[in-house]
Amino acid sequence: MNNMKQKKIKNVTNSLRFFSIVFLFMSLVNCEDFRMNKMVDDQVYLLKNGFVEKKIYTLEKSTLDVYVIKSGVGQRGAEIELLINDDILQEYNLNNNTSYQVLPSDCYSLVNNSLKMEKDDYKVFFQFELNIDKIRELQEKSEETFIIPCKLNVLSADISISDPKKSVALIAPTIIFPYVEFVQDYDSISYPIDQEAIEYSMGLLKTYQHDENITVKIDVDNSLVDLYNSEHGTSFQILPPMVVNSPFIFNLLGSSTQEDFKFSINKNGFLDEDGKLIYGKFLLPLRIVDVSENLINPKKSVFYLVISLSEIILNPLSRWATHNVGALNQFAYGDERVTYGMFFQYGRNIPLPPTGGLPVETGILNPTDTRILNSAMLFPTPPFNVQTSNWFTEIIDELNTWKKIVAETMTSASFPASYKGTNDGDPCPSGWHIPAFNESLSLMYGQMKFDSDITKNDVNENNIDLYGDGRCVNYKADYRDIKDNHAVVALRFKNTPYATAFMYKLVDYPTPNAAHIEIRAKLVDPSVTVDDIKGWSDEEWSDGEYRFIPITGYRLHFNASSQNAVNAGKEAYYWIDSSVANNKMSTHAFVGWNASNKILGSGYSLGRVGANPIRCVKNNK
Repeated sequence: MNNMKQKKIKNVTNSLRFFSIVFLFMSLVNCEDFRMNKMVDDQVYLLKNGFVEKKIYTLEKSTLDVYVIKSGVGQRGAEIELLINDDILQEYNLNNNTSYQVLPSDCYSLVNNSLKMEKDDYKVFFQFELNIDKIRELQEKSEETFIIPCKLNVLSADISISDPKKSVALIAPTIIFPYVEFVQDYDSISYPIDQEAIEYSMGLLKTYQHDENITVKIDVDNSLVDLYNSEHGTSFQILPPMVVNSPFIFNLLGSSTQEDFKFSINKNGFLDEDGKLIYGKFLLPLRIVDVSENLINPKKSVFYLVISLSEIILNPLSRWATHNVGALNQFAYGDERVTYGMFFQYGRNIPLPPTGGLPVETGILNPTDTRILNSAMLFPTPPFNVQTSNWFTEIIDELNTWKKIVAETMTSASFPASYKGTNDGDPCPSGWHIPAFNESLSLMYGQMKFDSDITKNDVNENNIDLYGDGRCVNYKADYRDIKDNHAVVALRFKNTPYATAFMYKLVDYPTPNAAHIEIRAKLVDPSVTVDDIKGWSDEEWSDGEYRFIPITGYRLHFNASSQNAVNAGKEAYYWIDSSVANNKMSTHAFVGWNASNKILGSGYSLGRVGANPIRCVKNNK
């Protein structure tokens, strides 16, 4: 029985083995291989196609490589060729509205115009040898872009181009020489006149990677100014030589291809031999003249910088202080319409009070005495002795300014340093000075009467120094009266960039400690007329400058034993630092000697022994 069971089991096992073998055989027979179903056939194309700019660095090579890529399964090899086809470029220009030119055939040669790619190859390249000198000559002579028009062609029947567009390359070889050059060729700046010096920055470029530092020398080439003006129809001036300190030496670091270099532009370089600023537009032509390595790009070796120096058009009244001098080198403070400040004899740094009596000293030896010095002290009889006087009539040409007189006084060891003050002898605060005669004319010119008919046109006003820089210019002016307002209006400096509306108004005359002259000034457009100004409201004047000149009176020496301040509210004279005689100085006379005349003007003279107030003007920077 058991034997029978074992036999049956063995037969079943053998049957199962048989059927398994049959099933496996049938499976192998009926199974299809789908591994290649989604694989792409081998194809070729140009790695860079369409318009291709190729930079050729001459420090590295003089060849150009055009790469071909084979993609796909990798089961087939290929024979390919590279054709030069001018028709391709013509078609491209037509479709893209360009005008590229074919690179002449003597500028290059194709080393191998056909290649064989094995089935395992992924990338091969065609190589051009370039005639660097000829291409360079083309680049320097013409602004055109030159093209090598290439087309990839397949010689094998069993492989294809992946995309017709990828079989075309318009190669524009650009030769990059080992140049040092300026990044730009032109710039312009306006010099800020309130700055003593500024720093200008511009770019230097090297067209290649170079591990070593490059030393670059740059210098000014003024021979280019006339040529530039001729070619561009300009009239730039040559920059004064002291504005920049050339030549310049700079280093281009090996680790960078571009760096900024900086140099200083100095305001003092614009001063002429008289110390006056020269205004205008100046051309600074800079040229790269030497490099420690490789070449200077001849087309980018020059840089033009236009520097404009223009004066700031200021309201002429803005230079004048708002208050008179009080203590030495200090302004008085208070209501500027009636704050008198202190009085001074000319050339003496001794403030005298504007009211009350003072003794007249006839025998004092020290000019620092606070009393009035009489004419015997100011104008002694020769021989002169600085110990007994601080004035010398016989050498007036040498002692014709306040500061010179103080300096002469200080030659005596008996005078304290405080007498000179803190402004080199000038009684005004630092940054200010007593106006010279030509400066004073910017405030008012000539004489005129209040409360009278005034209709003056094109009045000549000559030798006016508007800004205290020593430039004296002739101008024209128109004047009109406003009698009902005790005022005179003017259009001064007409038909120039400095055209200014003025008003001179007599207020609270002749009341002491109230009477003053109100002066208004406002820069105007050239189209404004004096009759327009006459009709202006206070609102139209509101953005102008205002100054108030107290009618202070004065101290006048009468060779008496004492002296009183006189004519407060009726007359006022302000010192000007200009000599007109050996014993007088020019002054402003805001109201004339005869109070009933009500004369406004300038150019009066007054003996130096008199004591008057001082109204300062700001220094020209």
